[in-house]
Amino acid sequence: MSSGPPYTCTHCDETFQTPQAKATHAAQLRTRIEPITKLIAVREVAEDLGRPPTLVEMNERGAVSGYTVADEFGTWNDGLRAAGLDPQYHADISKSALLTAITTLAEELGHAPRQRTWIERGKYGLDAVVDRFGTWTAAVEAAGYTPISQVHVNGKVPTRTIIESIRSVAENLDRAPTGSEFREHGAVTPQTVKNRFGSFRAGIRAAGFEPHEPRAYSKEVLLEAVQSLAEELGRPPTTGEMDELGAVAASTVANRFTSWNAALEAAGLGVNRESNITDADLARSLRRLGCQLGRPPEYTDHHRARYTVTTYQNRFGTWANAAAAAGYDTSVSEPRHPRYYGPNWTEQREAALQRDAFVCQMPGCDVDQKIHFEKYGCELHVHHIQPLRGFTQESGYARFDHANTLNNLVTLCADHHPVWELMVPLVPDTRHLDD
Repeated sequence: MSSGPPYTCTHCDETFQTPQAKATHAAQLRTRIEPITKLIAVREVAEDLGRPPTLVEMNERGAVSGYTVADEFGTWNDGLRAAGLDPQYHADISKSALLTAITTLAEELGHAPRQRTWIERGKYGLDAVVDRFGTWTAAVEAAGYTPISQVHVNGKVPTRTIIESIRSVAENLDRAPTGSEFREHGAVTPQTVKNRFGSFRAGIRAAGFEPHEPRAYSKEVLLEAVQSLAEELGRPPTTGEMDELGAVAASTVANRFTSWNAALEAAGLGVNRESNITDADLARSLRRLGCQLGRPPEYTDHHRARYTVTTYQNRFGTWANAAAAAGYDTSVSEPRHPRYYGPNWTEQREAALQRDAFVCQMPGCDVDQKIHFEKYGCELHVHHIQPLRGFTQESGYARFDHANTLNNLVTLCADHHPVWELMVPLVPDTRHLDD
């Protein structure tokens, strides 16, 4: 007799009688979608359309979602670049169309959308908005909303704002929200509530409610939520990843199974063991993350990192120290959107890669494009020997024609790109840098 409902693999439709059996099957399949597979999917849609697809078109037509691509490479346009395509800036989209789309999403959410929510659910790409309005914040203001970032005081969300957000969501639900419901509909994140009150449940009580405990959260349902996220990540999730990306909060799972690791074991997944990780492993993981993001990783990106944020902090003291150990200059605040390198950048970047035979030019390094994809999930970097800021005039206009000459460009891997950045204005000997 069956011991429970069948559990179906989302990849091959095979059914299993227990969540543990399904998890074992998923682990054997190694269900994580590799970066190169995502890039192939983007190229296939581009071939069908005869042009690079938009994020919405990728969601509708692609073998993988556009958001999956954006999450892998940092932004949708970074994913297009990694696939060898030129980003689409939607020059034909009017300001009024963008404002209508922002308003529509805001009405669905009940508050001004965050930038990340727009990337995931917006009708158009983020670059289209930035092109028209200069910044995401300016676009939200033009749509008649107060950006969520502006409710912060000195970078801190007022307690009153947090409580008002909880009450607003609770009013719509007619009860206290769960963590996943608040993550979807709240004006701040569940982590913000936890940081202020010690736990999400304590925040709910501070707002005048008793925490909602759905009885539908059987052990089987909780295990399914853990396994689903594990399949998406290709490995057992951390508690931070569960809170950020999972269908239920990690604390809900841990409380039901006495601990988070006990829940992982019950789900048929390996327990996270991080005691033997070296400093080099941690630094390398952040360089991989930076490669995927196309910028230095920030603290708010910690849920995307290979190891838990606690692991980095225990080893290096702070996240900033960990990023510095990975070779990033943490004294400079980098923009979250991809930097513009000029109209001839794509052509010159490709020319530099071809000149360097798609191999890192750091002496003694033999990492080529294939190895780089396998190791970091993105293409080799092309570095400006003299930084782009050195070509910026007083008017603010950069001389891209001078900055992007081939003798100022060199191909590097993610490990050695930070090394060159730190050595500016010095330059190591290279294999060749011919015009």
